[in-house]
Amino acid sequence: MNHETFELLCPLYVLNLLDQAERELLETHLQTRCSLCQQRLREISATTSLLPYMLPAVAPPPSLKQKLIDQIQAEMEEKVRRPTQYVKRFAERTWRPASIPGVEFQHLWSSHGRSAWLFRSLSEATVPPHRHSGPELVYILEGNAIINGNPLTAGDFFASDPGSVDREVRCEPGCMFLLITNDDNEFL
Repeated sequence: MNHETFELLCPLYVLNLLDQAERELLETHLQTRCSLCQQRLREISATTSLLPYMLPAVAPPPSLKQKLIDQIQAEMEEKVRRPTQYVKRFAERTWRPASIPGVEFQHLWSSHGRSAWLFRSLSEATVPPHRHSGPELVYILEGNAIINGNPLTAGDFFASDPGSVDREVRCEPGCMFLLITNDDNEFL
């Protein structure tokens, strides 16, 4: 692929409009520290960050303002109510269905954009590919799973750095794992 093609992919990359193959191709090229493409990405990012300022000012509907105020108020109350340490007893938790068919979860903890979850698969399950916005920690409690070709069994620990991508996550029936991750991971 010639360099012009990489430069043409840069705007689409910034706008998150590339398909997986194109994204991987450009990211591989960027790892070569190509100064032209890195400069192009900086310029495009700077320009696109200004786009919202070009839109006409529109007053939000009163219901949106009230919803935002209510959400901020709830978050403030939660911070005041929540102690710096707490216990979430097993008897107090219930399994809830996840958005992935055949998977259930229990929310254990959240703080500063990070959360801890307990997941279990009732049937074979596949997690959609996703990019980690922060470090992700997985500890297999029961059963078997595969993450990016790495077979994991009970007692195995798997860690992912920020920016890394999980392309393949499969759980066998009966797999249970503890997940600690950022709340704003990007599904691809």
